[in-house]
Amino acid sequence: MVSLAALLLLSAFAFGRASTVAATRAEAPVASQAVVVQAGDTLWAIANRLAPGRDPRVTVEEIRRLNRLSRSTLMVGQTLAVPAG
Repeated sequence: MVSLAALLLLSAFAFGRASTVAATRAEAPVASQAVVVQAGDTLWAIANRLAPGRDPRVTVEEIRRLNRLSRSTLMVGQTLAVPAG
């Protein structure tokens, strides 16, 4: 009985630790700069312009996360935080 209780406690500790580490990594600050959306801009186009040699899907996801965008719709004049460098 004691072994079972110890195993459950150890499992709960390990799960809690993994959750804390994942949350810390997900919210790590990213250096950013501002970009104003121009006519015809899309997240994909902005990502390609910012990091031409990088997979645009990664940059698009970073832009979405930085701006807490649930959709890909942009408005002309909208200011977006984008990854710097």
